[in-house]
Amino acid sequence: MFQFLYIRPSLILLSLSRVTFEQLIRKELFFGVIGEMGRLFVQTLEGSIYSCKHCKTHLAVLEDIMSKAFSSRHGKAYLFRNVANVTLGEKEERMMITGMHIVADIFCVCCGSNVGWKYESAYEKSQKYKEGKFILERFQILGPNGSTYPRIQEAQIVGSDVDEE
Repeated sequence: MFQFLYIRPSLILLSLSRVTFEQLIRKELFFGVIGEMGRLFVQTLEGSIYSCKHCKTHLAVLEDIMSKAFSSRHGKAYLFRNVANVTLGEKEERMMITGMHIVADIFCVCCGSNVGWKYESAYEKSQKYKEGKFILERFQILGPNGSTYPRIQEAQIVGSDVDEE
């Protein structure tokens, strides 16, 4: 778990453990912009935007999608080259359909919702292309036209990963 304090006019968010802004920045766990006096400035993206369904914070652009053929325990998921306005949770080993990976969950900086995960490393040579890439779960985000996907209850019991094609 991580702890961060986020201050924005009329909004203070506290999370569950004890990591400071300085630790977030030093460990490169934060994908936003820290401005004067520790104030967080949310990045505004341009173009076709995917955003958090809970608070509408911009998370990624359509041009950064690498694949729409992923799935998670809750339904469809997209693989992105880059994301913005997220914090990383702790790294953990997770068994996926395509094998063991080291991943870190990613959370919206504004509302703290878990929106997906980052692939830190893959053990299988064929899965190395995922390293440093991000998964956004469709049920947690709004599409460029405001579309949503419903959550599928326990779509897959064991891990999450690429759909079979």
